[in-house]
Amino acid sequence: PSRVLAALLGAKVEWNEASRSVQITSADGQTSYTPADGDVLLREGTNYVSAAKAAEAFSSLEWSDNGQTLKLSTSK
Repeated sequence: PSRVLAALLGAKVEWNEASRSVQITSADGQTSYTPADGDVLLREGTNYVSAAKAAEAFSSLEWSDNGQTLKLSTSK
């Protein structure tokens, strides 16, 4: 979920209903993700941001995925 990702980054996350986008803001920067771009998956009221897209925007985010387990961490 995007809130978990934002918490890991020490960021703030907001849902913009008008543009149907998720905005994440941290000391690293700010970016928005939309389902139309394929960056956000919406499921039962929860939005999931692509870890790969988030890592492009937030340099402190590190991730790996072996097909079974997703690992997220941040570098200081």
